Amino acid sequence: MCFIVIYIYIYIYIYIQITVESNLKIVNYLNVTLNLTNGKHQPYRKHGNDPLYININSNHPPTVLKHLSTSIAKRVSELSCDENTFHVSLEPYEKALKRKRVQC
Repeated sequence: MCFIVIYIYIYIYIYIQITVESNLKIVNYLNVTLNLTNGKHQPYRKHGNDPLYININSNHPPTVLKHLSTSIAKRVSELSCDENTFHVSLEPYEKALKRKRVQC
């Protein structure tokens, strides 16, 4: 049992690197950016991580293809604090949908 505990500790120490930062005013958490100074929030994407979506000619059910753009807009809307943030955050997603020829 002792060897298992030592092995787990070594694994965590070597392979899993946890960093902790404190006293931040802007925090990226999962898929949302939280601005703690003004209380606003917006969708978060890593730089260079362009959204990818299914091709319009794929074998997905028609309802999935039909509601793809509305579900994306709903997700971005729920993560945006106001209308201006929504429109700015929606641009990369609209470009990705147009590349796949999905009607926005």
